[in-house]
Amino acid sequence: GARACLQGLRVSRHATRAEAQGAWVRGPAKRLPPSPGPPKRHGRNRALLALALSATLAPALRPGPDLRTRQRRRRTHAGARASAAMDLLDPLSHPLAEAKAVCLGSGRFLRAVLVPALTGAGLPCVVMQTRRRSFMDHMGAKAGTPDAGLYEVDTVEYDGRLVTQKLRVVAAGSLGSDAGMAAFLELPKACPELCIIGVGVTEAGLAKGSKTMADLAQFLLAFYAARGSDARLSVLCTDNVPGNGDAIRDAVLAARGDGTSAAALAWIRSSVAFHNSMVDRITSQREGDAEVPRAEPLPVKTLVFEDIGGLLPAGLGAQPGVYVRHLPGEIDQDHELKLCIANGIHTASVYALALSGLEDTRAFSPGTGHEALLANYIDTASL
Repeated sequence: GARACLQGLRVSRHATRAEAQGAWVRGPAKRLPPSPGPPKRHGRNRALLALALSATLAPALRPGPDLRTRQRRRRTHAGARASAAMDLLDPLSHPLAEAKAVCLGSGRFLRAVLVPALTGAGLPCVVMQTRRRSFMDHMGAKAGTPDAGLYEVDTVEYDGRLVTQKLRVVAAGSLGSDAGMAAFLELPKACPELCIIGVGVTEAGLAKGSKTMADLAQFLLAFYAARGSDARLSVLCTDNVPGNGDAIRDAVLAARGDGTSAAALAWIRSSVAFHNSMVDRITSQREGDAEVPRAEPLPVKTLVFEDIGGLLPAGLGAQPGVYVRHLPGEIDQDHELKLCIANGIHTASVYALALSGLEDTRAFSPGTGHEALLANYIDTASL
């Protein structure tokens, strides 16, 4: 193509502007005879020819992307297509109808603790990010592969071994798009056995007037419209605030629309259980990959749920690290134990480190020679 253009542009150096344009239109032709007399606008003709040549030859001469760049572009485009489809909550592993729990939020604690507990109790989960789409894109990149629907969690065991567990979710989405929000509100119809909502947002997300509480209120109304007044639903929270279930109930009732019927409000008050909870596990991330949670199997008591009405599935309390309290006020003891024992030891460790000149709590591990220092400090100074 470039050679043909060159042949078509072989006009005399003394050709006029009209002759040059005619040669460009006609394509290959015989050399035009020189026009009599000095050409007019000789410099402009050359500039036009140079511009035509550069426009014709530049795409052919420009170096293309290397193999790695082309592969990266294909992966990016494939992930974007998969993520766009996931806005509509296309199932990743199981049919969407098999989901029995939906989680608002995709934080590391929720994915490392709550989702494994629900899955182990036979409650497959849909995970919905509240604003962003990083986890959704992370899962979308695995669509069509053997790891479709699976995400990883790293656990550092007592002996220092790193164990990676793969956990399965039914689908992942985001409330940050109109399509994602619409698909979220269709879940009560699409998932006939849905009975659990996990809320994994920060304390700010539990406040009255937050977007998450408004979204949850819309979902509860959609659930009531799809199931009727006989439906039951449990809301579980993973934020470490005493009375978090009561806070969610108050925020949801405050977020209801002016047109909410009295029957729907009565159903929320009587048939939706907002369980108070206590959570206790620190989760970080895999080095170099923020989408993979990293945790330790401590403390042993990780999740405590208050279930005075006995509405939670029996299998949930049988999961490792999960405890269910059935008596009023019983969960308050768990909060006190956590604050007085776990946090008290952490506070004592800080002072012991400062007074001894040690730099890391690992200095108190058995076999280091300093393990008695912390015990002596707690016995004499703290207690």
